[in-house]
Amino acid sequence: MAPAWILALLVFSLGALLTFWLWSNARQTAIEELKAEFDYRVVRIENQIKERIRHYSRVLHGVQGFYASSISVDRKELTSFLAAMNTRQLYSGVHDVGVTMLIARQGLAQHMAEMQRLGVRNYVVRPEGERSVYAVVVQHELPKEPRMHILGYDQYSDPVLRAAMGKSRDSNAITLTGKLEPLGQTELANDVRVLMFLPVYQKNKPHETVEERRKHLIGWAFAPLYMNEAMAGMEDEITANIAVKIYDDEISEKNRLFDSNDFPGGAHADGQLNFRSIRKAEFGGRTWTLVMHSIPGFEVRLDTSKSHLILGVGLMLSLLLAFLTWLLGTGRARAQAQAERLTANLKESEIRFRFMADAAPAMIWMSNANRKRLWVNRGWLDFTGALNLDDFNRRWKTCIHPDDAVQYESIRRTAHEKQQAFGSEYRVRRHDGQYRWLMSTALPRFNDEGKFLGLIGAAIDITARKQAEEKLTQSALMFQNSSEAMLIADVDTESRESFVADINPAFTSLIGYASGEIIGKNAKLLRSDKHEPAFFEAIENSVKDAGGWQGEYHALCKNGATRLGWLIISAIFDEKGRVCKYVSIFRDITEQKANEEKLRLAALVYQNSSDAMMVFDIDPKNHQSKIADVNPAFTVVTGYARDEVIGQGPDILRPEQYRPEFYEAMQKEFFSTGRWQGEFTRVRKNGGHSITWLSLHAIYDDNGIMTRYVSISRDISKQKEDEETIRALTTGLIAAKEEEARRIAREIHDDLGQRLSWLRMNLAMLPKLVSRQPEQMADAVERMKESVEHILSVVRNISTNLRPATLDMGFIMAVQWQIENFRANTGIECRLDNRLQEGFNLPDECSTGVFRILQEALTNVARYAQASCVEVTLSRQRGNLVMEIMDNGIGFEPAQQRKSRSTGLAGMRERTTMLGGAIEFVSTPGHGTTVRLKDAQGSDCR
Repeated sequence: MAPAWILALLVFSLGALLTFWLWSNARQTAIEELKAEFDYRVVRIENQIKERIRHYSRVLHGVQGFYASSISVDRKELTSFLAAMNTRQLYSGVHDVGVTMLIARQGLAQHMAEMQRLGVRNYVVRPEGERSVYAVVVQHELPKEPRMHILGYDQYSDPVLRAAMGKSRDSNAITLTGKLEPLGQTELANDVRVLMFLPVYQKNKPHETVEERRKHLIGWAFAPLYMNEAMAGMEDEITANIAVKIYDDEISEKNRLFDSNDFPGGAHADGQLNFRSIRKAEFGGRTWTLVMHSIPGFEVRLDTSKSHLILGVGLMLSLLLAFLTWLLGTGRARAQAQAERLTANLKESEIRFRFMADAAPAMIWMSNANRKRLWVNRGWLDFTGALNLDDFNRRWKTCIHPDDAVQYESIRRTAHEKQQAFGSEYRVRRHDGQYRWLMSTALPRFNDEGKFLGLIGAAIDITARKQAEEKLTQSALMFQNSSEAMLIADVDTESRESFVADINPAFTSLIGYASGEIIGKNAKLLRSDKHEPAFFEAIENSVKDAGGWQGEYHALCKNGATRLGWLIISAIFDEKGRVCKYVSIFRDITEQKANEEKLRLAALVYQNSSDAMMVFDIDPKNHQSKIADVNPAFTVVTGYARDEVIGQGPDILRPEQYRPEFYEAMQKEFFSTGRWQGEFTRVRKNGGHSITWLSLHAIYDDNGIMTRYVSISRDISKQKEDEETIRALTTGLIAAKEEEARRIAREIHDDLGQRLSWLRMNLAMLPKLVSRQPEQMADAVERMKESVEHILSVVRNISTNLRPATLDMGFIMAVQWQIENFRANTGIECRLDNRLQEGFNLPDECSTGVFRILQEALTNVARYAQASCVEVTLSRQRGNLVMEIMDNGIGFEPAQQRKSRSTGLAGMRERTTMLGGAIEFVSTPGHGTTVRLKDAQGSDCR
């Protein structure tokens, strides 16, 4: 027995040594894999820091682009621009954004005066002292904590800042300062900060060389970068895996910019393996040293399961080999015991297989030749929530998605019948009720004699792959079917030139180019002269530094026209952080701009209309309406303030004079046609009434349901009053004209007719007088001459009343004649003040109308005024004739005179209207009357 045990011990020792050697190699491999992961995470953290610095620099590039695309920059416009960028929300490490302007010594006083004029009180440039040039902070936006004292600070006075600013100016790039002193007693006092600078050059001035940049520099955009907050969002990655310290250049405490120990829960000890990495990186012209080492939270990832498995299996195999050696050494006597032990080992191996199958990520199953499942691993039970194999078989019938069940069972049945492998993709309901995509493969099982025993298969969850494929399909469909023009361009990383790689159909529809006409061409082909070169340079810089750009853009179409749209550019970077592709989306906003202009004009009409407008909300169920809004004209004409009527019903404006039948008819017509209009008496706030022309217009929603309506009312009270006055005056004028015709007829009949009859009788008797009484011949002829003279006088009076012959001598002579005639017939003193130039005259129609107005005015003075003096003034105003007749009579009340509807005044008004002018009656009882005719329209009267 002793030699057998010695041999077994030797075999065990050799197996153990081999096992320990394999275990050591496996553990070392695991350590190297973890070290590779550590190196990957170090590079990832470095890239994340670079990406964050690039991300935060977008704020300054936005300010630079804002200056480059603006003719002049107003402080409020810059404030609004930064607010629109959501700087505080999108860039957590940037709390302040400022603008520094370069001021020459001779312009310092003017600069301070201008800043105080803009409202910056107590503004001075600090520190005091005379210097050749100043770099003064002129605007400070979005501060998390108020620090108004920064305005006016000369950053050139600080050598550290001046060096960084000079480097940024000469390179036209983001430049960082070194570590700066804390701000003082603020919530950010313990947060290390550095300043980022980006130069701002004169608009449309070249700045390709250092000399041009220095010559055309106007200032800088700057922002402080707080390191702890800039690293926010990386706490979990850093504190749970790797400790990070960042130094400015050399490793020293005074140069330390960041320490992950400052994060909550960031204090940690070194790990046992203690992987370390020291890397130099370029950030904004500064060299930062990144010191990183692993911590215990990272080293727990060390996968020792393989080495432990090798150790356990190796020792077990060594024991087994030793045992087998011992069995062989003991001879055939132990054959039966050995067989029993082999059986036990086989069972243990089966258990081990089951354990390994249960631990596998795939879901494994096995079936017999009759398609009955004999076994499933733990993965299947966990996936379906089944307790055991029987429970799994019951659940399986309902787990497969109804749309996939028939096809899967058909494939599986065919594979059993043909005893062949199969593969299938189908959906299965997980224990939480969610359907997941599985990819299942199976192979046939045969015994040593080639008899088919069934299938063994495995399934893996491919839902993530399916979702990715679906997203790719949707992206392709979106690209092809989008109504927005989309373009993909390849970027030459050396020359930064971009070339069209693909376009969608909407691009062809909007811009006009087909795929074959533009793919491979330089994207500059689409640039229009609507934008300056600096505009395109700002876009390129924003895409390169910030990863994108968006804004209004005039695209050049194939036919040479330009199309206004909203352009969005998103960059794709290569592994070196360079832009290698970009995707642009162009949305036509021509119609949007037109609609905005229409809305703006509609709002102006609503706010500035003289018509009262109201907007009502309607309850579709009961047709009850309430006032939702009114325009300013409504408050003027009704006396109600806006707040007094909002939410009220229309009854607040309804008078009591209308019967219910009127409103019922109105509503019936309105709700059937969507419109109603007519005269309507409206009640004012003070209880007064006004007649309006009311129009109602319905507004419908997308379902055709009336939800609102607009009421427009125009006050026609004055129009109605004028119409009534005109009707009355027209009746009076007709009566006056008939009276004048009767007067002329009476004069012709009673005087002129009698005289002509008498003259005819005398002429008939003349032959008898000649033959019988010759001595009376002379007396008869004399009487007939007198009669002829009287007839001529009557004819002249009638003619003068119809149109004075004196007008043929000119308008001024006619006025003078009328004044002299008025003075002679009435005895009232009448004077003429002629301020017209010599030779002034009017055409016949105009002069006759003005002359008749003068006659009527003087007639009214003679009949009613009881005046002792009248003065007539003729002048010109804006090239038009102005005539004033002023007396010192008893005067009258104009309001009462209007109510009396005098035909004299009405006649003057009517003639004035025909002349295209205006007439005015100014009178007060006891203080005389002034009639003023002015502004006769029409070129003939000027």
